[in-house]
Amino acid sequence: MGRTVFYEGRFVRKVLLCNGHEGTLLDGRIIRGSIPACGVCCRTGEERRLLRIVSWNCNGKFREKRQRLYAQFPADVYIIQECEKPEKYGIEYNGVWMGNSEHRGLGVFVSDRLAWTVVEQDSHGKQFFCPVQIGEYLLIAVWAKAPYIEEVMDYFSVNESLLRHNAIVMGDLNSNVIWDRKHGTRDHSSFNRLTGRYGLVSAYHTVTGDMFGSESAPTFYMYRHAHRPYHIDYAYLQRGNLLDFGVGSVDDWLAYSDHMPIWLDVK
Repeated sequence: MGRTVFYEGRFVRKVLLCNGHEGTLLDGRIIRGSIPACGVCCRTGEERRLLRIVSWNCNGKFREKRQRLYAQFPADVYIIQECEKPEKYGIEYNGVWMGNSEHRGLGVFVSDRLAWTVVEQDSHGKQFFCPVQIGEYLLIAVWAKAPYIEEVMDYFSVNESLLRHNAIVMGDLNSNVIWDRKHGTRDHSSFNRLTGRYGLVSAYHTVTGDMFGSESAPTFYMYRHAHRPYHIDYAYLQRGNLLDFGVGSVDDWLAYSDHMPIWLDVK
């Protein structure tokens, strides 16, 4: 989905544009000044603003960690699992928060420049799923609780229609195909088939080429032990909307949470 190059003193991403030309991705913008014009959306010198979404299970006390996240991963939308209720600490925000306890919940925080609305759903008793319409995208933020992928499958068995609407499913699924045998017919491979029927792919696996169950970049370290890595955080979306995806470094984030932030750039 792109290659890294050195550009004006920094490393940036080269990405394939809609007309087949290559553009430079810099600070969330495609800079097109050096490529042929297609006459429609890739005119010489034009910049197109991208949408960046970051998801992070912060392991609590987000109020003490949020500025670090914002500085390293500037984004338009943040999906934060295990974050406290912002109002409890007088933190103003644009978005939605849900939780059983004011100390642990799921937050979706949106840039002031974006219009958004929470979409009606049948929660089917599953609390930490939050569908939010942001522009042309239906973002379904997830914090899967035990029994993890079975809960995800139960939710989408009732809300499968949401996957038809240019959906992005992103968050902490607490799941991997390596545990398929524990979950019967509601396993992670079944979820991959379900999303695949609507043209959704895993951003990580599309960008890296890694196979499911053989991920080289962990998103979770059990008990914050570096020798117990797993890949359990994901973003699923239409392949044509995907520009780039990445995972935060263990050296930068293990001191703050057992999960690494993941980020997604879409057109």
